[in-house]
Amino acid sequence: MLLPTPNTTLRRSLDEWFHSSGIAPLVVAEFEDAALTKIAAASGEGGIAVPSATVQECVTRFQLVPIGKVSACSDSFYLITGERRTSHPAVRLIVEQARALAFK
Repeated sequence: MLLPTPNTTLRRSLDEWFHSSGIAPLVVAEFEDAALTKIAAASGEGGIAVPSATVQECVTRFQLVPIGKVSACSDSFYLITGERRTSHPAVRLIVEQARALAFK
């Protein structure tokens, strides 16, 4: 497995799931950078776990193949702005898309 570093929420969630499922993955590498993890997986270095919001990108951009979904694992994403209400059209679009993905 190619895993995020232990200081991330996704890794902690994965570690808990591995433990509760009795799985002891062979960790090939740990990454701080999600894009680098995807590149390593696309090169055939190992399997990765990604948030469901990025699965389509992994399939289309990196030609990865989904093999399953674990609803017990999760990750968090935050959008922080200096404004109470977003006025810039690009920021509004990002917020709308993020909400749509989060509540699928």
